[in-house]
Amino acid sequence: MIEAARKAECIPKCAFRPKKYWCPDLSRARDTKRFWWQLWVANDRLRQGMVYRCYKNVKRLFRKLSKSCVQSSQNKLCHSLDNLLHRNMNSFWKRIKRQENSHIHSSMPCSKLADCFASIMQDNSPLTDQQQFRSKHSIMI
Repeated sequence: MIEAARKAECIPKCAFRPKKYWCPDLSRARDTKRFWWQLWVANDRLRQGMVYRCYKNVKRLFRKLSKSCVQSSQNKLCHSLDNLLHRNMNSFWKRIKRQENSHIHSSMPCSKLADCFASIMQDNSPLTDQQQFRSKHSIMI
């Protein structure tokens, strides 16, 4: 029966997986935001008043907490890479290669991508006086 349901595509192919950065604090903030949203909608979505301000503040706090959780998960990755770099160079490079291989989202071949960026990323204008000054002093240092 399960096989028939799969063939009829009644069962989703992939299961829900929470984001890597998700935490119980985010769940609480999301639920609070949903509560205030429902209350705001029940009050005809007014653009002023206490309910509107509470909803907007909770929404702002949820976004702020979400951004900080994302940042902390990225920092954990950077710290783990930093530790591997100082302790075990082989493991460091294996982790880097694994990450590079897992983030390919383009169907464009490398040669076309290189041609595209070669035409865009050209600077044929002469250096300004300030840029020349900086380049001379950076060579001396």
